[in-house]
Amino acid sequence: MNFAKMTLQKKMAIAVGVALVLALAAFLGVHIHQKSAAKNAVLDRLKDPESAVFGEYTKVGDGACLGVNAKNAMGGYVGQQQAHLDRRDGEWLVSSFEEVSHTQCVSNLKENAAANASVSDICKKNDELIERLRKDGRDTASLEQAGKSLGCK
Repeated sequence: MNFAKMTLQKKMAIAVGVALVLALAAFLGVHIHQKSAAKNAVLDRLKDPESAVFGEYTKVGDGACLGVNAKNAMGGYVGQQQAHLDRRDGEWLVSSFEEVSHTQCVSNLKENAAANASVSDICKKNDELIERLRKDGRDTASLEQAGKSLGCK
């Protein structure tokens, strides 16, 4: 195939195809790295890390669910559990192990992500209102206190 004799349309199709393959490879590389880092975080919390058998992994925002079954201190397998992980400062941290299905764990993550987005929006609007009131020379103490109680900056 002579590239110089190809039509512009064929060249563009090849370029798009190559770009898609490269983007997919980059995405999969990041996904595999994050899954591996999540597994390591779980292994650090287990009594018998060598016994771990991992199941499904799903990332939602800055959280993830990772199925795991491992031996307890008595040497018996505890059964499939979901490790609920949070990503903070670029590292995965296990926040809990839950005896729920993977589907339920992911559903819980999605609900938490939606709630956090709502609080974030409220904090942003609260900050905007405080700035407007300050410009008008008005008291903002009650709004600042409300923001702190929601966990706003």
